[in-house]
Amino acid sequence: MQTRYDAALQDVLALRRRVADVHPTLGKAFPIALVADNQFHVFDVDASGERYEFATRAPTSMTIPEGVRAAFPLACYGERVGCVVTGDVFDTLDGYATILHEFVHCHQGETCERRLKETLSIARKAEAEGDHMWEIAYPFPYQDTRVAETYLASMAALADGAPKEVQAARAQLTAILDPADLEYLAWQEWKEGLARYVENGVKRRLGITENHGGSAPPLSRVSFYEGGSRYIAFLYKQDPSLPLDLEALFYQIQGSN
Repeated sequence: MQTRYDAALQDVLALRRRVADVHPTLGKAFPIALVADNQFHVFDVDASGERYEFATRAPTSMTIPEGVRAAFPLACYGERVGCVVTGDVFDTLDGYATILHEFVHCHQGETCERRLKETLSIARKAEAEGDHMWEIAYPFPYQDTRVAETYLASMAALADGAPKEVQAARAQLTAILDPADLEYLAWQEWKEGLARYVENGVKRRLGITENHGGSAPPLSRVSFYEGGSRYIAFLYKQDPSLPLDLEALFYQIQGSN
């Protein structure tokens, strides 16, 4: 494992340097945990910052599906947030862009994610109940016709660059969603929307097809990746300082709901 993916890992570093100016969250590389044979094979950047090197190996503490693309604290590596993938991620250039998507989550996790979660009642409730899957499994009212139509209208307005229509759609969401649902919406738009925004910035730089999954019905959690990305682009145009302050970006998104 240490030698099989060595060249690919070094290519991740080269790509990150090439596209680092896309967004401040790409300012550094993070640990990469390759999953194989029910083990994490963790690689990290050496002291020079020029190479990935093998750091540690440990059994996975949970079932990790083939094709995983994730970012979370690695108990086997001092709880450092790492990018967790299987080796097939290196099969395409799109896979390398996905690694940088996960680096955005690593940056969020290493900087301000915990502080922001502590402000959310839904996160505090989930932690008290030991619910570690709330970010994926929260019962958002995706099937509510009014909610779906309003959110999709918001995405369309963002695509058209229509501020008044965007503001109207966001105001309507505030009116029809419960406070807990609004918290979840803001969280997903910030967390996944930002990663999607950066991912597509990288893909434009590389000249490969962008990811706009979730832009069409039915409404799902993935819709918030795309809607969040579009809304973040909208907010960045209004305030070019926001890319440098992820917490301010979150509160700006939350304040619109």
